[in-house]
Amino acid sequence: MCSPHIDLEPLGVELSTSRPGNPFYPYPNESLMHLGNWYWIKGAQKSKENFKELLDIVGDPAFSPSAVSETAWGAIDQQLGRNQFDGYIPEWLGEDDGWKCSSVTISVLFHSQSRSPGAKKQHN
Repeated sequence: MCSPHIDLEPLGVELSTSRPGNPFYPYPNESLMHLGNWYWIKGAQKSKENFKELLDIVGDPAFSPSAVSETAWGAIDQQLGRNQFDGYIPEWLGEDDGWKCSSVTISVLFHSQSRSPGAKKQHN
């Protein structure tokens, strides 16, 4: 049986936000969800308009600066990056349905100024 998910780094942190009924999961509260959304959705290039949106988020009376430093952002990011079916193979992926799992090797190019430049084989 094959696994559709490879853990590159264990989560290691139990998210306190995983309580049933938290509508902002995996974020602990609404203001941190808005902050995370601002960071991820607005992209790397930020504009004056984006900055105003950030000011609106951190200027909200419900915003808690201490919550920003106490939040396990890495654990939240990892949770956001998971598929719904991580940890088990969905019924539709079974071999009975014609799906096959196999290992693959790909060649990944690393930039000439990286520590180890050139093509490197990666195998799962």
